[in-house]
Amino acid sequence: MDLSLPHYQELCSQCEGLDILSQDFQMTDTLSNLEKRADACGFCKLLAKAWTKTQAPKEFRLQRYGPTLRIDNASVPLLSIVRDPGGSSEIPKYIQVGFPNLPPTRHPLHFEIIRQWLKECDNNPAHDNCQCDESPTLPTRLLDVQTSTIRLIETEGLQGQYLALSHPWGDPIKHSHFCTYTSNIERHKAGIDFNILPDTFKDAVTITRELNIKYLWIDSLCIIQGPDGDFTEQSKHMEDVFSSAYCVLAASRAAGQCDGFLGDRAKRDYITFSRGEGEIYHVCEEIDNFQGDVIDGALNQRGWVLQERALARRTIYFTKKQTYWECGGGIRCETFTKLKNNIAAFLGDPKFPEVAMRSTRGEMIYLYQMFYQQYSRLQFSKVEDRPFAIAGLEKRLLQGFATRGGYGVFDDGKGLLHRSLLWCRSFGGILGRIKFPVEKKTFVPTWSDGVRGRHRLPGSGVEQNRMGTARSPIPMERRLACPVHHGQKQHNLSRCYCETL
Repeated sequence: MDLSLPHYQELCSQCEGLDILSQDFQMTDTLSNLEKRADACGFCKLLAKAWTKTQAPKEFRLQRYGPTLRIDNASVPLLSIVRDPGGSSEIPKYIQVGFPNLPPTRHPLHFEIIRQWLKECDNNPAHDNCQCDESPTLPTRLLDVQTSTIRLIETEGLQGQYLALSHPWGDPIKHSHFCTYTSNIERHKAGIDFNILPDTFKDAVTITRELNIKYLWIDSLCIIQGPDGDFTEQSKHMEDVFSSAYCVLAASRAAGQCDGFLGDRAKRDYITFSRGEGEIYHVCEEIDNFQGDVIDGALNQRGWVLQERALARRTIYFTKKQTYWECGGGIRCETFTKLKNNIAAFLGDPKFPEVAMRSTRGEMIYLYQMFYQQYSRLQFSKVEDRPFAIAGLEKRLLQGFATRGGYGVFDDGKGLLHRSLLWCRSFGGILGRIKFPVEKKTFVPTWSDGVRGRHRLPGSGVEQNRMGTARSPIPMERRLACPVHHGQKQHNLSRCYCETL
């Protein structure tokens, strides 16, 4: 499959003489002129389409910054420029090597890109923190996928590496939930036919086999569901499940178990330019958007996923436009771009929250606030899970901050307690209390995680850097909480209740 097939198009008189790679390249135009020429000019059409995704003025100046084209010093690239692997040496080295077309998700090249990400991370001494033990402590149950029939196994006495799937269950009306119960666990141990799995699980098995990993962990199959299941016990070990996984697969493009994440992707728009004999390069639709595809994506709105992402040493995100890799070394795109942002570094830290611990106290508090604001935005199928889906992360934060606290309220004796209580609603109306099942014996005050709804604290956005230069804002929001853990004891910070926050 030729992913670098030249895509020449007719150009208008204004565009056919452009040398986009020249050091002082710039182009001044208006949107109305672009739209008039778009039918006869491939580059004007590409520019006009890209412009509609921005807030740029209708009269603009286009400039090149490294391997990107931007409007009027905008922080977000409008278009990207790539050169073919093994192409002309005359193309400047700052133009990124890459494919204007991405391979289909089931193409061998797509799987090879993922294997290379893992190989590079495994073999890079600077990535020691990204790698788990060769024989990690295994979850109670795993799926053995390297046999023709998939089997649910008890792991006591076993060793090996495993992948973990982070996925949305989906609306039960639209997605039949495929689960292990006490009534079918013996059947699942005897064998599960690949063909009866929902598509998201099929795709996870496919990736696990392509990476030659023996075991796969999927929550709905490896934890016994239902009132007589062992979710309450197994949820206590969720921190270890994701931090010990060889890698986490994130089904970011799926809305539920039946959707899958290896589906077709929209074709990327691009146009090929020539620059002398044999010198070609491609100007492409900009699709590197970790913020929109992952952080703001549907999967990351699930309450449990924040913990899954932060505890994972490395994660592969399968989105509608491309596949992303995240580890302690940063974020890599299938387009071969590398991205960075402060919140991503904080949550993508393989030894969470070590990155925050290397920051100043002010930066630590800022990250802590953004972390809980983000959490307050997330959704739960069972709202009573809200305090538990963050418990593993909170435990690590308390240890890292060397403070006491719990349910979002931290007390370091230096004013952090007061700051913890500065939250307010980020919308109008009353925050409803979460009603916890009696058997969970959970008691939290209304000014903490005992309420549902978005919270916010003083503070603003974060920035995302592309190749160290491009920036885009990350909106965040906040939540809060109550009883405080100090050593093995539990203390109440307050007994006040405020029903109409």
